[in-house]
Amino acid sequence: MCESDNSLNVKESGAPASATPCSESEQLYRLLAENVTDVIWTTDLNLQLTYCSPSVYGLRGYTAEETMGQTIDEIMTPDSIAVALEALREALALEDRGRPDQSDHLTLELEHTCKDGSTVWAETSVRLLRDAARDMAGLVGVTRDISERKRADDALRQSEARYRSIFDAIADGICVLSPDGIILDANTAMCDMLRWPLECMLGKYIRDIVDERFVSDADEFFSRVKRSGEVHYEVITALDDGSVIASDVHARHHSYQDKPAILVVVRDVTERKQALDELRKRADRLQAQHARLKAATVQKASFFASMSHELRTPMTSIIGFTELLLDDLEDPVSAGQRELLLKVSQNGRRLLGMVNDLLDLSRLESRRMTPVVSEVDLGLLMEQIVANMRPLAKDKDLEIVVTNGGPTTNVYTDEQKLSQILVNLISNAIKFTPSGRVTVAAEATGSQIQVSVSDTGLGIPRSEHRKIFDEFHTMAQRGRQKMPGTGLGLAITKKLCDLLGGKINVVSEPGKGSTFTVLLPNSRPEG
Repeated sequence: MCESDNSLNVKESGAPASATPCSESEQLYRLLAENVTDVIWTTDLNLQLTYCSPSVYGLRGYTAEETMGQTIDEIMTPDSIAVALEALREALALEDRGRPDQSDHLTLELEHTCKDGSTVWAETSVRLLRDAARDMAGLVGVTRDISERKRADDALRQSEARYRSIFDAIADGICVLSPDGIILDANTAMCDMLRWPLECMLGKYIRDIVDERFVSDADEFFSRVKRSGEVHYEVITALDDGSVIASDVHARHHSYQDKPAILVVVRDVTERKQALDELRKRADRLQAQHARLKAATVQKASFFASMSHELRTPMTSIIGFTELLLDDLEDPVSAGQRELLLKVSQNGRRLLGMVNDLLDLSRLESRRMTPVVSEVDLGLLMEQIVANMRPLAKDKDLEIVVTNGGPTTNVYTDEQKLSQILVNLISNAIKFTPSGRVTVAAEATGSQIQVSVSDTGLGIPRSEHRKIFDEFHTMAQRGRQKMPGTGLGLAITKKLCDLLGGKINVVSEPGKGSTFTVLLPNSRPEG
């Protein structure tokens, strides 16, 4: 390019004109243009390319020769064409207003079309090309591929948008402050808490945004964060409308845009506090109710004990005098009188049994009954209890079978309470078994005693497996018909098992009989 000419003279082939002996500078410029990676180009006033450096091939896939003669409409996407034309119009307007110094240079990011149909983003620096008379002759520019940078920028924007959406979706209020308390950023929850839009908060001091009722001493807050690096406390604030807000505040040192900052997280715990207060009130009410029920239980147990003692004495006398009349050989009663006296004796014993059950229940509930552990011959104990129960079974033509899981073993337990457990279970089995047999089994190991009572009787529906251990619960035999009894036998049996540190369970189906199994610890008393 000759110093006297501001345009580039090009051959029809698209290459620069051959240098004349006096165009050393033009040769230098051509050498530079054809060896740099950026694309250097010129256009005429119709925006038609008059020169393009060979590096255009790496950018768009066209050779320099193929590019020659193309116009702006052929090398850019429609959106980029609009951007470029708008920028040129603004530059020409400045030119018309006599301000060529502000219109001479433009830097634009434009999307170019490639030979294979794809597009590429490039940064283009454009200058107005002038002739010797300083009149506009076209454009001269340098174009650089920025596709990688654009992809990185797009990925960064997407990442920022993704993290911003997460930031704004967090229910806790989050605020980023400078070390001296200027708001740098905040999420949607924080804006809602403070009732300020984000654009109005940014750049303001937090003490100017937050109501003084929420932060009693902002300076103390910042000094605490500075001293310890992290602050965690709870603020309870009473508002003008009488409501109360409880906030959990957590602040710590943070980095924001590579500068020191303070990250503040505020959680509204008002509902949680209210729920905890309500739970405490409920707990207090339940505790008071428990104390009342406990006192009522003690009173009930005391009443049962007192009533039982009062009933046992006359009932024992009634039974005793009835037996004296039945056994009087010197003055025997008539057959009719004997029948009546036998009914009196039978019902008296039944009533005495009920009284004894009530007395046992009251002792167990008032914890006045304690285990007395001793060495017990388990096999002998079972034989004695079954022998005493055989007359009841004989009256119903039932067979009682005793089985042991091994040789007779001495165990350590409360003999009287284990006897009562077995008597209750065996008598229940006899009562609920119309025909067949009752099997009593026992097995002992070094740490556990297992006894079970099985029958071939009515069986128990699954829905009543737990209820049968409740006090005064009696099982229906058929329809609404109830079996005789007070419903205390199994309740007392379970409490006795609990007292001895054991447990009882049942396996039963209607029509297939029942098996009650008791597991008790077998432990030698210390000392």
